[in-house]
Amino acid sequence: MEAITALLDTIRVRSTAYFSKAVSPPWGMAITERSGFWRFHLVLDGATWISLPGSESSIRLTTGDFVIIPFGHAHILSDRESGPAETSHQIPSPEEQPALLGHSSSAGETRLLCGYFRFAEGVPPPFLAHLPGLLTVHRDAPEAPPYLRDLFTIIQSEMRPSEPASTVVLNRLTEVLFHYALRLWIASEMAPEGILAGLADPRLQRALAAIHEDPSEPWTVESLARLAGSSRAAFAKNFRQATGYTPIGYLTHRRTEIARQLLADSDLSIEAVASRAGYADASSFNRAFRRSVGASPSAFRKDACGDNWRADRLSS
Repeated sequence: MEAITALLDTIRVRSTAYFSKAVSPPWGMAITERSGFWRFHLVLDGATWISLPGSESSIRLTTGDFVIIPFGHAHILSDRESGPAETSHQIPSPEEQPALLGHSSSAGETRLLCGYFRFAEGVPPPFLAHLPGLLTVHRDAPEAPPYLRDLFTIIQSEMRPSEPASTVVLNRLTEVLFHYALRLWIASEMAPEGILAGLADPRLQRALAAIHEDPSEPWTVESLARLAGSSRAAFAKNFRQATGYTPIGYLTHRRTEIARQLLADSDLSIEAVASRAGYADASSFNRAFRRSVGASPSAFRKDACGDNWRADRLSS
């Protein structure tokens, strides 16, 4: 569905795979809440139960399964369904030195790859507020495509310390898992009905496509509503229900993302970036970009050119 593609394309996330551990029963880990860090765990070998504090139910993950814990919520990993075992283990905080181990697990052990995601814009897109407390991907589920097994095999191979730049490759591979998990959620019965119904509406799809095809057009709610063949009020309501954005908020977000990429990855002047991102002049672009990002375009570019943004800034 083109509208889903457009919505997912607004997300810029960076992954940091920074910890792996093999544990033997009895074991348990209680991970504390950490706002802004969307933790993830991939089961490389064995099995684990995962639950949220206070929850009466746990989810069992086995080899190849993947889970994202949105919004940095506290959670519990354990070899038993009821919670932490007598033997406790710790996952280091994101600020600590990465500890990726390449050894294979022994019989009866569980081996985990752990990390976190952060969003380029600092906060997740509004529609992700509907996500469940635990977003799981089961490698052997009937709906899982065959390439998930291939992706898992590649990740396992990159766990060898001898592989050059293995952490960089692991980060990119786990970003693929992030986007697959979101796509699976949007297409599933877990997603709020409003998102799927709205994104399936051809009228809304026309408006989203227009914004993506020509973000420089001076779109208004009225012009987008006319394009969609809806009244202004109905269009604005349906758009927000489906995407989490107001129509103009979505347009601003799209323009900002175009500007981010051009500032980080090109040598275009600020004026040229402003034009390509859909702004009439550099002055209005500077004001809009600062409101959205919290920094001027030139300051953002300076940070990006120092590789802090593109490579490591989101890992700190």
